[in-house]
Amino acid sequence: MDLQRVDRRQHLRTKVMWSTVVEAGRRRYLSRTMDVSTMGAKVRTNARLKIGTAVGLEFTPPQGPHLRVSAIVWRIDGDGLAFMFDRGIEHPSLRTTSSARAADPGAGATADAHRAAV
Repeated sequence: MDLQRVDRRQHLRTKVMWSTVVEAGRRRYLSRTMDVSTMGAKVRTNARLKIGTAVGLEFTPPQGPHLRVSAIVWRIDGDGLAFMFDRGIEHPSLRTTSSARAADPGAGATADAHRAAV
């Protein structure tokens, strides 16, 4: 029998390829975001952090201002770290309802997205 993993996320993810800086204490790691939602992100990084570590994330969408948010390491996977944001973010490319179609991952950030500060 083929058991499929059930995705129980409450917030839909959007695949992106954004440059990202992970700040942990005084250290900064240049990284790459693989997907993002209004409440979290999956980031490919060389940072070796523990679950629960508080970080600052700075996303650089291809267009528009940088997006900054505080987060914690939620999960450690073989291909990167999953972060949970301390509050929701807004960005035009994020899928926010189950009926939403995948948006252009290269869409620019807005001033609303920029309001989430570290």
